[in-house]
Amino acid sequence: MELLAKSEAAKIVLYGHTHQLGVVKDQGILFINPGSISFPRGQYAYLGGTYAIVSLENFHLIVQFYDRKFNALNNLRFCF
Repeated sequence: MELLAKSEAAKIVLYGHTHQLGVVKDQGILFINPGSISFPRGQYAYLGGTYAIVSLENFHLIVQFYDRKFNALNNLRFCF
């Protein structure tokens, strides 16, 4: 995935096959897995499903995760 992102000069990569939410910036590329609304797995499975919204605020990318009831998960807000 990282090699393809680099070859395409991607700045953001969204993926979800693992059903585990996560966000990391590596070598200038932001990798985001929003988790899964239907089949959450991993450390945050207890939340019952998640999704993410990416926004731009003051030249920073904000990744905010939400639960399936549309509640922002304050401890899962990241700024890059």
